[in-house]
Parts: sequence; C-alpha cells; structure tokens
Amino acid sequence: MRLSILIFAAFIQLGLLAQPHDLEDAYSLEAENFYQQAIAFQQSGDMDNAAALFAEAVWADSTHLKAMYNLALVQYEAGEFKKTEENLERLLRATPWDSEAYGLYGLALYQRGIYDRAIASFTAALKEKNDADLLTNRGLAHSATGQYRAALLDFDDALRLQPDNFAACTAKGAALHELGQSQLALNWLDKALAIQPGDVPSLLNRAAALFDMGEKDKAAADFSLAIALGGMTDAYLARARCLLMDEQMLTALQDIRRALYTASENPEVYYLLGQAEMAKGENRGAIESFTIALEYNEFCVECYFGRSMARKLDRQFYESINDLYKVLELDPSHQEAKAMMPEIYGLLDMENTQWMAEQR
Repeated sequence: MRLSILIFAAFIQLGLLAQPHDLEDAYSLEAENFYQQAIAFQQSGDMDNAAALFAEAVWADSTHLKAMYNLALVQYEAGEFKKTEENLERLLRATPWDSEAYGLYGLALYQRGIYDRAIASFTAALKEKNDADLLTNRGLAHSATGQYRAALLDFDDALRLQPDNFAACTAKGAALHELGQSQLALNWLDKALAIQPGDVPSLLNRAAALFDMGEKDKAAADFSLAIALGGMTDAYLARARCLLMDEQMLTALQDIRRALYTASENPEVYYLLGQAEMAKGENRGAIESFTIALEYNEFCVECYFGRSMARKLDRQFYESINDLYKVLELDPSHQEAKAMMPEIYGLLDMENTQWMAEQR
C-alpha cells in the first residue's frame, strides 16, 4: 500500500524559467508596446497587469512568442496550470525546439498530476540543455509515478552538475526512503537541511525515515518542528501516513481530521481518510472519501486504486474493474493494478456462476 502521493510536490524547481532569447523579434509595434509594458509590471511584481498586457500583446500579434511564453509563466506563478498548458501547446507548435517552453510545460503538467507527459516534456528540454533543475524536475516526476530508481539517476546527474543542489539532495533522500534505504535517506536529508535549515518538506521526509527506523521520538521532534514552522497540514498528513503504516488507526485519524480542518480541499486528506476507513472495514465510507479526493484531483492514480480496492471489498466488482482501467490508463506500469485485475475478474466469474446456479 503506497501512501506517499503528493510527497514530492513541494520540491518542484522554478530555476529553469526565463524569457526565451532565441525567438524572432520582428513583431508589430502595437504588440511590442503591450509587451514592454507587461515586462515592466512583471518585474515590479504586478502579475495581474502583466498577464493582461501579455494577453493584449498576443491578441495584437499572434506571432509574438515572447509574450506568449511570459503569459504562460505568469499564469503558472498564479497557479493557473491548465491555462499555462494550453498557451505553451500553442507556443510549442511554433517553436518545437524551445527548451525553456518545454521546461515550463513540464512544470505545468507536473502540477496537474500528468506525470508521464511531464517526464516527456522535461526530456525534450534536456535534449537542448543539460541542466540540474531540469534533471531534478524530471526526477521528481519519476518519483511521483513510483519510478524511484529512474528518479535517483536524475538526482545523481543533477548533483554531479550542482553538488549543493538543495532540491536534488532532499528529493534523493525522499526517493531512497521510498526504496527502503532509510539510513542513506537520512544522510541526504541531513545534507539538505544543512543547506536550508528548517525546510519543512525535508523535515517531514526525515521524520518519516526516522519513524521507519524505529526512532519515533526523533521523528516526533521533526514533526513538531515542522508544525511550529508553519507546515501544519503537510505535517499532519505525513504523520498520518506513518501512523497508518504502523496500524495506529485512531491516532492517524486524529491527524487526518486536523488536516481536514486546515485544508478541506486537499485531495490527499480524503485519500488518507479513505485508507483509514478501509482499514476499519468501513468500505462505503472509503469509497465516498476516495471519490471526493478525485473531485479535487482527477489524475490521482492512488485514489482510483484505493477506490478500486474498497469497491472490491464491497463486492462492487464491475465498478472496481472500471477504476483499475483508469489506474492503468494514467499509469500503465502500475504493478498492483495489473496484479489485481485478474483477481477481480475471477471474483466476478465466481459471482456470476453462483447466480446462474441459483436460477436453476
């Protein structure tokens, strides 16, 4: 049972973002005027006016590729990841060689949970430029799909280019922990915290590694420090994951409810609530919780898989199979879903055979 979804999201790097410098500058005067005004607002931090004027520049001259890129960048920074994706798709049709655009496109896809396409986009960017941040971001996308060994190769390459790359250190520690290498994970997480003391995601990953090693007092200290530093929701969820794996259901539920209070629209809250409910045998409640999680994140592979398991336990075999197909559509390499599919078909055949026998 994998409980670490979303654990890497806080580490995504923005270092690759910059205005493209290799694009044609022969734009209309009106579009260029809008563009220069937008740049001034962007540099002053007024992103609303910057976005409006970049959009005006693109409207005045649809070939103004710098305006299109910077509009996507402002939209990304505002959390409008779908709009970012759509603008960059138009840009990349015109400039399929643009590594900055591919890098930003990968970030937008990552934030939307479309990890396979994010990996492909970062790979396209890396063909033009070998960059530590791009490698780290691709490693994070690999990690988000459970491809931790592939992620480690990217983090190692990033660290060869930048030995003190904080994000690569902390993400490598998290990936090693997922592979059961808790002591090695601690070494890299300690290095990350030496670079950026008090970083909440690094503290939480270190706490999880310590918890797995049986160092529960030290883990509790890291969880408490993360909460004191303002990472309440992430700390409650990370601690709940550990407690669920340790089968401390009641204590885990307390943390999940705290997280629900602080972040009622966070899909992982409902995912973990579904896991806790399923462990208690409350399969209908688990199905509802996983469904709510999917309303907030339609690309959550583990939410579909969790709901499939709950539906199997509730003997909703057709619905369980449909969820497994969705899992494999989003993550074709999902081994647990592949293994569960024939099991559920077998249960469905047994139920149909029993029903036919009862009709005779």
